[in-house]
Amino acid sequence: MKTDCWNLSYHFLIFGTPKSFDMKNKLSFFLFLILYSLIFSACNSEKDNSGRPVAVLGAFADEIQVLENELENRQVIERAGIQFSRGLLNGKEVILAYTGVGKVNAAMTTTLVINNFNPSMVIFTGIAGGVNPDLKPADIIIAEKCVQHDLNFIYTDSLVSYPVTNPVTGRENPVFFESDHELLQYLKDHVSDIRLHSYEIEGLLYHPKVRFGIIATGDAFIASNRKKTELITRFQADAVEMEGAAVAQICYQQDTPFIIVRSISDSADENAEMDVEKFLSVASENANRVVLKLLEINRK
Repeated sequence: MKTDCWNLSYHFLIFGTPKSFDMKNKLSFFLFLILYSLIFSACNSEKDNSGRPVAVLGAFADEIQVLENELENRQVIERAGIQFSRGLLNGKEVILAYTGVGKVNAAMTTTLVINNFNPSMVIFTGIAGGVNPDLKPADIIIAEKCVQHDLNFIYTDSLVSYPVTNPVTGRENPVFFESDHELLQYLKDHVSDIRLHSYEIEGLLYHPKVRFGIIATGDAFIASNRKKTELITRFQADAVEMEGAAVAQICYQQDTPFIIVRSISDSADENAEMDVEKFLSVASENANRVVLKLLEINRK
């Protein structure tokens, strides 16, 4: 489509000018310039994502195992020691990889996938601790925005979020990184189509749900009610994990659409470690089901 635009504008400029109007006529020439600028603008503004894969990342293997099992025509590609699996999911070309736990690992792998594969979008998926008391294990929380809760000015009696400078543009990054609006809207429009895995707890069958909200990221596994209260007070956080906002920062700086999809594995309290072991499998599977639904979107 972009090539057609350029061909059209070129033909109009070279061949259409002498025949279509008298160059001595100032009004005709003015209209010509307006029409040509509109064609030029349309060609420049159009985004062509055809042929570009979707990158799907998780912190560790369990978080993307369901997706790897369904990957067709799998090809393993290694870059800087990180293994990327390329293949088809839901008929769409994807790049799968696990980043390793923590913000530095996540940022490094996200940089590699963007620089080496030029994805049309980055999806980060996996588990998270529930900060919002309404969230239960295996519920889905999709980040409308995410924030690094451990990136602060630390004063004697307070913490103030610190927005680092973007080395690409020289401008300050936002404190909160917003997920791609089109991807968010697609999921909001198709929530009822997502079939999540239910499970039994205390003799009752629980049906997990999908929510949208704020995810806080930091290099710490949270198992503290006190810390949960702080995250709610400072950020109105719904969930906490260790990679999402770092992925978001890289994508933001590289102008790559992204979205963070998490499933609750624990309540980020004193029982967090035991709960992760108990709910890791069902939580990861539910997050992967949302990713599969997201791959059905047609971006132009």
